Amino acid sequence: MSKDMHTIRKTEDNEARLAKRDAETQMALGTFITVLAVPVIIGTLWADDMHQRVVNVSAGIVLLSIGVGLLSYGWFKRSRLMRMDSPDS
Repeated sequence: MSKDMHTIRKTEDNEARLAKRDAETQMALGTFITVLAVPVIIGTLWADDMHQRVVNVSAGIVLLSIGVGLLSYGWFKRSRLMRMDSPDS
């Protein structure tokens, strides 16, 4: 019986570590995409005509929203996991 409890606890710990890893990966990816969006938006200043400006701004805004969304979702998920792991809970 104790062997079964040990494997159950080990599996729960593994799932918690994987969830934390996934949240941190989402935060890293969100940061990368957000940083990538900044030069795209700045590139609008050197665009020659209106069509290029519209494409740069829309692509920059889409990248920025995806990056901020991933970053905030990962941050929320990680903070929730950290609260569940704290001994005060």
